[in-house]
Amino acid sequence: MRSSLKTTGRRRGIVLIIVLVLVAMVALAGFGFLADMSTEYEATKIENDRIQSTQVMASAETLMVLLAEQQRQPTSDHFEQRSAFFSEDEKYQGRILQRARKDGEQRPTVSVEAEGDIAVQDNQWRFSILRTLPDRPTQTDLIFAQDVGDEYAEPLQFGMQNESAKLNLWQVREMERAVYGSGYRALMALPGMTTPIADAILDWSDDNDQPRNHGVEKEHYERLKPPIRPRNDIPQSIEELLFVHEVTRELFYGLTPEQRDSVEEGTPTAWADLLTVHSAERNVDPWGQRRRNLNDGGHDRLQELEQHLSGFVSQELASFIVLARTFGLTHHDPADKVATLSELTPDDVPEPGPHLHHLHSLADLIDARVPLGLAEDFADGRRTIVESPLRSDDLESLRQFEALEERVTTKWEEVLRGGVNINEASEPVLRAVIGDPGITARIIQERETVPKHEQSSVLWLLRRRVMDGHRFRSIYRQITTGGDVYTGHIIVYRRTGGPFRIRKV
Repeated sequence: MRSSLKTTGRRRGIVLIIVLVLVAMVALAGFGFLADMSTEYEATKIENDRIQSTQVMASAETLMVLLAEQQRQPTSDHFEQRSAFFSEDEKYQGRILQRARKDGEQRPTVSVEAEGDIAVQDNQWRFSILRTLPDRPTQTDLIFAQDVGDEYAEPLQFGMQNESAKLNLWQVREMERAVYGSGYRALMALPGMTTPIADAILDWSDDNDQPRNHGVEKEHYERLKPPIRPRNDIPQSIEELLFVHEVTRELFYGLTPEQRDSVEEGTPTAWADLLTVHSAERNVDPWGQRRRNLNDGGHDRLQELEQHLSGFVSQELASFIVLARTFGLTHHDPADKVATLSELTPDDVPEPGPHLHHLHSLADLIDARVPLGLAEDFADGRRTIVESPLRSDDLESLRQFEALEERVTTKWEEVLRGGVNINEASEPVLRAVIGDPGITARIIQERETVPKHEQSSVLWLLRRRVMDGHRFRSIYRQITTGGDVYTGHIIVYRRTGGPFRIRKV
């Protein structure tokens, strides 16, 4: 009897142990399922945040395109609006992307900081657009600087960078092709540039395998490990310069603190901030229409060209341009009879030749003269020279030149590459194009006081007597006050949570 009771007690104890084990296993399975669900939830949330940040980045890129396109709107105060757009930080700082209403009546829009619950604001997606990134930025520094201010963090430059404020390597190559050594001298204006590097950059960009005096070509690059094939063309991106002989990351991304001591404060020292391969502007008027090419057509279209020009410039200037196409231009001091258009007689104008002359630049019309025929064609051996109505020392006549700049061109390209914006370019870039340190210093000094409406044309260089007509004509094709290619660093973030994205556009 006692043996039977002991056996029953042992069996009941085993059942309790089995039940306890089963309960523990079920509990562990439940906890495991909960952990899996929590992990899946977090993964879904992270993926959702990633998708949202991608969409915010796309919205910021669309806004950049929209704002850049607005610079072409034909308004009476066009240039004032343009300058104001690029100087107001709030248009680029901490923009909030608002959600659409559930009923679909409102589309997502961007807005500035809105009042409301702090927790809700901290969870809202924001983006900012920076011209350049500070040295070695961190995620915390960038968010802190945008939301707290410059007192506790390195100041940030909000806005977009006009690529025309940089020196285009395509322009450097064209300068070198036009006048040997001019492209080399332009590169030597950059801080830290050396003769071997300048020659190596020109060798990388030209279309031949003949090395310059201190340059290198494919034989050098083929000996590297791994070997590199030089492009022998303009780099597709400015970062490609890092493959060029003797170009270091310190030179490309910025000088060391010791090297910066020898450079004026505020002057960009990184070649990445001074060089570009993308600067360009459309060859259109402020209304978006293609400019009329003065070199278009033959003799049969000269009368129509004159009528077109007389619609926005004086009849005298329109007639002079037609004469320039017919007989050509000169800027030499004449030894012949000098006359104005109003003083011409039919006997002064000979029969035109079979071919028209090509106008290389609008600036060639300033201080120009048209020689009517050859001296031997006249009985007294003196031909008539017609002076241009456009004078570099006559401010009134230069107003007509502005109208010409807006509506006509001498170039066939739909997109004009490489012009340097004299209102925004840094000292090294201006010196690279102009070549004269004294004139460069005057440009930087004068442009701070030039009214905004005057900065819409490069003519303020003549109005302010910064340079003479000869220098102006020589650099006219390399300078501009516009530019249609902009870059910027888009930062997408939330005050709390992530992800945090940076992209250069």
